Amino acid sequence: MIFLELSKWMNLKVYFQSNKDQSRSPDYFVKSEKLSFEILDNESAKNNFKNDLKKIKEFDIVIAYHPVCKAALQAELLCKLKGVPYFVNIDGAFVNPSFLKDFIKKLVYRNAVG
Repeated sequence: MIFLELSKWMNLKVYFQSNKDQSRSPDYFVKSEKLSFEILDNESAKNNFKNDLKKIKEFDIVIAYHPVCKAALQAELLCKLKGVPYFVNIDGAFVNPSFLKDFIKKLVYRNAVG
């Protein structure tokens, strides 16, 4: 998992939108002392995420692994406004493309540093 590897080199805060996905293996959420994460399915985690968004300028980088989920879009747009570098992990496609999805993709992806 990419987050486990990154945690060897830097301090991470990882938020997942949910813990369920039809295509996700049960091993997706790997437990490790080096990696802590929260799932945005409860008020405590949501409040922690909101607090981190408020202090986003304190982060060196932000990585949006699923850049079109609600939480990732919030972080990416805030990074854009505050000048915080962010990376996105994408395959470049949307299922059922639309004007709105294409607009969001161009806005968010164009401003990513990687």
